[in-house]
Amino acid sequence: MRISEGTDNPAYPLCLPLNFANSSVPKRNTSLLVIFALIAVSLASQKNHAQEVEEVVIQGTQTENAALDNLVSAAVLDAEKLADAGIENVEDVAAYVPNLVLSETDTGTNIVIRGIGAGVNQGFDQSVGLFIDGVPLPRGQMARAPFLDLAGVRVLRGPQYVKDGHYSIAGSVHLLSATADDAFSAGISAAYIPSQNDRKLLLTTGLPLAEWATLRLAFQGQQSDGYIENVARDEFGPAKDELLFRSVFSVVPNDNLSLKIKFEIGSFDSTGRQIEILDSQPTPDYRLFPEVIANGGRSTGAASPFSGLGSAYRNEIDYALIPLRTVYDWSVLQTPSEPIFAGRSYLQVLSDLYTDTAPYGQQITAGGGTFPTADPAIGPLSAPPGILDDRVDFKRAADAAEYSENDTVNFTGNLNYWLGDHELALVASYIKYEVDELIDSDFTPLPGLETIQSEEFSQRFYKFDYNSPKGGFI
Repeated sequence: MRISEGTDNPAYPLCLPLNFANSSVPKRNTSLLVIFALIAVSLASQKNHAQEVEEVVIQGTQTENAALDNLVSAAVLDAEKLADAGIENVEDVAAYVPNLVLSETDTGTNIVIRGIGAGVNQGFDQSVGLFIDGVPLPRGQMARAPFLDLAGVRVLRGPQYVKDGHYSIAGSVHLLSATADDAFSAGISAAYIPSQNDRKLLLTTGLPLAEWATLRLAFQGQQSDGYIENVARDEFGPAKDELLFRSVFSVVPNDNLSLKIKFEIGSFDSTGRQIEILDSQPTPDYRLFPEVIANGGRSTGAASPFSGLGSAYRNEIDYALIPLRTVYDWSVLQTPSEPIFAGRSYLQVLSDLYTDTAPYGQQITAGGGTFPTADPAIGPLSAPPGILDDRVDFKRAADAAEYSENDTVNFTGNLNYWLGDHELALVASYIKYEVDELIDSDFTPLPGLETIQSEEFSQRFYKFDYNSPKGGFI
């Protein structure tokens, strides 16, 4: 820890080059003078040094012993931090927890801790366990769900096989639902972001039903227009429409027993996406390759699958003909002045399909085929807006009416019983969710590829834990 900046006064004991050889002071007083000089210089040094030391305040946050007993790297965010930082989902948590990354791709959601994750293959559960009140949420789509009235979030980095099972190869994220206090409470939280027309409202109330029973109700609604402009459809996205409701019934009849029953239902829908094309590089122009120029536009032969036009696949025709061991001539297969991809990017080729200005009736030869030019009654078409946009500017161009509709139901019971230093914990849960999505898979304003995917998932989960004191037989 550095507690001071640079100073001219050294922090180590000061040594003075004193020479009393020519001094007229009697020899018996020399030692006293040296002591007084050292004391004076030392006091002056300490005074100057103390003036340059800034106040250092060290703060610490106390967490539950369970987080410390796991002997793993843990990060804990309490309810106050979640509210102050405006953390609304797992993606927001990743901004405050090192080594935790959540990425939403075109067809799925991937959670990664320390570089380890299951990817976006829909056939696999996540390698980072997501748990709420001890119940696993294995499907990646569940990580997109917004948070609702949480008491805290805990992230454990590293394998958690013993505690959390095979869902937690890379680590686990634990969410804890808030419960009511012994006294009546009510809260309202509203937020508005003008740039996205984002409106959020959270209502909570805690009701003491008896000395041993409480009920907490929470309702949350959020709507947003989004922050990515889709210039092809003249709209913004992802536009959110979320509704969530939760009730938590808590029973604590004595100091040894506690019961929590939770019911939650919600939907989080969106239209549009936040995916944009960042870079579109042109394919190398085959006409500029030395081997093509030296052979008059002909390939060097295809004695092996990798010998055509050099030693690798260079353009679109190579992918079709080199594996067939075909010796081909570029002057026949493709008009040198009209290459399809060579020298141009994919987005440029798509744009040229609209802006072709050749006279009507003329045939264009490309890629081994002939194509007619535009109808003179219509004339050249204008390229769709945004088709050449390949930079980060919070704009995209997609023609599909993309949407994602998600519905969830969660019914969970947690029972804890303490017998001295021994603890018995039982978790029983039923979870169901449905998702329907339409995705523009070509990411362009052309009616090319669209993906429709849906999933219905239901889970019955039961877990029994027994925790004994440390140092015991078990």
